[in-house]
Parts: sequence; structure tokens; C-alpha cells
Amino acid sequence: MGKKPAVTVKPPHNLHREIRHTQTILDSLPYRIMVVNPDMTVDRVNKTFLKEFNLSDKDLTGKKCYEIRYGLDRPCHECGKICYMEEVKTKNGIVTVTQEYKATSGEKRFEIVNTSP
Repeated sequence: MGKKPAVTVKPPHNLHREIRHTQTILDSLPYRIMVVNPDMTVDRVNKTFLKEFNLSDKDLTGKKCYEIRYGLDRPCHECGKICYMEEVKTKNGIVTVTQEYKATSGEKRFEIVNTSP
């Protein structure tokens, strides 16, 4: 018996349009959004996120969420911080947290972190 020829599956052209459409919606929002894959790599962020962190899309390639968001070299939970991805796994549901932080201007701000499976 001979080998079966490899089958290449092309995503439907609508998929690329859906991705662009979703990114347009994310970019229209005035607050920071980071979409993270289960392996903690950053899938995408919106323009507000890029602007506030002074980053470009190239800065995100292959990076983990803890590298981009907190400048850590290993996952948050290994550095004594709460890892919201881990919280979602243990609670098996949506986790919402409000936390205080200092902006680069020194101003006190609050952010809401929503994490879901």
C-alpha cells in the first residue's frame, strides 16, 4: 500500500475576515485588552494596550502574558503574584479582579482583570 497524499486544509476565507473584524472591534475599545492562549502566549492585544505599554505588534511575537504585562521571566504564580489563568483553571469559570496600580505618570489607577476559560 502506498502513502496517502498529504491533505492541506485551508481555513475558509471568512476566517481571515472574522479575525480582522474582531481586531477592529477590540481596537475601537478605550481600555486595554490582552487575549492569551492556554499556554500563556499572547494571542493579540488592542491598540490601547500597545499605546499604554509603548509596544508594537512585533514586541509581542512568541511572548508570554507575564513577560508583557508584568516584565517577569517566569509565570506570575512562580513569582508570588496571582496568576489569573491558574485561577480560572481551579475555579473552572470566570474570574474578575479589581486591582490598583501606579501609572507611569505616578498617578494611582485601577484596572479590572476579567479572565475566562
